[in-house]
Amino acid sequence: MESVWQVLLGWGVLAIVSALLIGAGFNAMSMTPPDFVITRICFSVSATILVFKTATWLARFEAPPRERILASFIVFGIIGATWMWSYTYVGHRESLFLAAQHKDPPASLLPDKSLMYTVSGYPAVELTFIPEHFTDRSVPVLRIPDLSLIIHNRGGFDIDDIRVRITQYTLAYHDIVPWRIEKLPDDKILRVPGKTELVVNTYAKAGADSIVIPALHAHSESQINLATIKDFHFNVDLDGTRGANIDEGFDALRITFVDAATQRRFCFYRVLSKSHPYLLILDDPNLGVHGGQPNPNFPDPTFDPRRVILEHQKKLYAEYPEEEYSPR
Repeated sequence: MESVWQVLLGWGVLAIVSALLIGAGFNAMSMTPPDFVITRICFSVSATILVFKTATWLARFEAPPRERILASFIVFGIIGATWMWSYTYVGHRESLFLAAQHKDPPASLLPDKSLMYTVSGYPAVELTFIPEHFTDRSVPVLRIPDLSLIIHNRGGFDIDDIRVRITQYTLAYHDIVPWRIEKLPDDKILRVPGKTELVVNTYAKAGADSIVIPALHAHSESQINLATIKDFHFNVDLDGTRGANIDEGFDALRITFVDAATQRRFCFYRVLSKSHPYLLILDDPNLGVHGGQPNPNFPDPTFDPRRVILEHQKKLYAEYPEEEYSPR
């Protein structure tokens, strides 16, 4: 009567195990993504089982030595050749898979080009500012509302050395031509309008970068909550005027990065109000804007705060090596 080990190590069991391992190897190549390491392991273990069992069988084979040697060469040669063929086949399948990863995807899988900045030889970087949303304004807010900055690298190459430096601004109205009152006959008066411009009242440029990101890989993003950065002095206020009230104060951000593909240095400029929801009127994609004929004698609160600050920023950094990034 055969023992349990004799049954387990018999041809009937080992042949089934070997066949199952070969089937598992082919199944691993059919996964998404395929696992070629598991395939190689399965094929190698199957070949080892066959070699072990064949060697045991040949050791007990009752035949002249010459026939046993010939049988060993034939059997082990078939097993070895089959194992080598399987490794070559797996390597061929793996090379085809890796080559397919570098092909352009089907047009149906490509994102909408209208939402991307994709120009050959030019980085594709996008900045998104997301203020914290409050649904119940009746509950007092005793902390600084969040403001998330998301830096998207939509291009095919890394961007390196991403830095954010802050300049704080206050603005003021300056009378170029003062208003005056002229007396007319019959005790009447005429108010003659003057002309007022918006100017930089004070500014304070930080001496160091507030945010430094060593690298941002292709097709990835990084998110920072600006409200937690100590250099930002936001107000605890949910009723900001988005820059229309110049007394709220402003922060100008200069964001620089290096395009790893070309080693060119670029910079962004953005202007934020110090009060929630931080984004100026024209910078909020979710805010509708309507207007009329502007007063030629008085600054336009929709356009002028940002224009004045950006003009000052570009003068302030005129000697720096970065070129202004223009989304394309």
